[in-house]
Amino acid sequence: MNLDKTTRRDPILIAWLTLGAFLLVNVVIILLKPMNRQLNPDEMQHMHIGWLIAHGDIIYRDFWEHHGPFYGLMNGALIYLTNAEPTFRILYWSRFLSVCVTGATAYFTWLIARQLTLSRIGAFTAVVALSACFVAQTRGIEMRPDPLQSLFWIAGLYCMLRNQSEANLKLPIVAGALFALSILSNAKAGLGPFFVVVFYLTGHWVCALNWADIWRDMRGMVIGACIATFPFVVYFLANNSLIDFLYYSFWWNLEVVFYWSATDLHFATDNRQISVAAQNLQRFIAEQAPFLILSGVGAFYWLGRLRRGREETQLAVSDRNHRRLARLAAGFVYAVFSDVSATVGNIGKRCDNPNCTVHQ
Repeated sequence: MNLDKTTRRDPILIAWLTLGAFLLVNVVIILLKPMNRQLNPDEMQHMHIGWLIAHGDIIYRDFWEHHGPFYGLMNGALIYLTNAEPTFRILYWSRFLSVCVTGATAYFTWLIARQLTLSRIGAFTAVVALSACFVAQTRGIEMRPDPLQSLFWIAGLYCMLRNQSEANLKLPIVAGALFALSILSNAKAGLGPFFVVVFYLTGHWVCALNWADIWRDMRGMVIGACIATFPFVVYFLANNSLIDFLYYSFWWNLEVVFYWSATDLHFATDNRQISVAAQNLQRFIAEQAPFLILSGVGAFYWLGRLRRGREETQLAVSDRNHRRLARLAAGFVYAVFSDVSATVGNIGKRCDNPNCTVHQ
């Protein structure tokens, strides 16, 4: 195909082609990994949990588990309904399911970027950034609840952002249900919804939200969370395991996060004890420092833009290039948000005391 000189020098076209090529490389890598990446012990754990549930055991009551119940119950139902043989085929099919879920998270990242009024190329850049994230290419393709928890809360976040313009009760209810399902997949996913709640609690002062909107959205999220949680409460009550569910899904995880160890998970040494939470936080910062910087820039821009948008009927922007850069940074916020929940956790991997009960 012959391109004239003007087309060849079009910076937008060059950007699309460059980003497209980079995304294609990342997608190929992600698609090749399910059959070639080394098996993780956590994946074996989740496969075994699904197998036990498929054969009648009750999670938490009949065997130990510290993740939320949603992923295990889903796997158990799939194994039961398909009458799957106990082979590694279950694990590989689950990996490809995780790839699909990660793809859906990328789609909602695109929708969030567009909701923030980014251009198409800005939104596409956010998706490309997500595909290049370490977690998207590791945890995002494994048999574990991390991809599902990220999809649920990112989809819920999109609903809440969309409701800033639609202003109804329906979207917060949907978002609340999705936030609850993310936490029911894995308690550490509550980090994302937690900051959504913080935003609403401080929204009146930070970005001039009116109290009626805050009350409507908070009420909707609570209703949605109750709707999503109710079937699980009934299930565990019926099986005499509600206390076990509450303890091992939530309280046990809090206990182990604040456990101090001299045996290093990532940064501790024999002469320097450090909590499991601090170890994982340091690891996350080390791996995702560029994305965290861009996230901070984007978050401050978006909050300021939301405040000005509510205080003024029209927003005059004098520096167009600066605005585009800030909007691009805002896209990166939600690209990295989708994997924050999947990296900050990783709790309770090792304990220096052989008699300690804190083991995964």
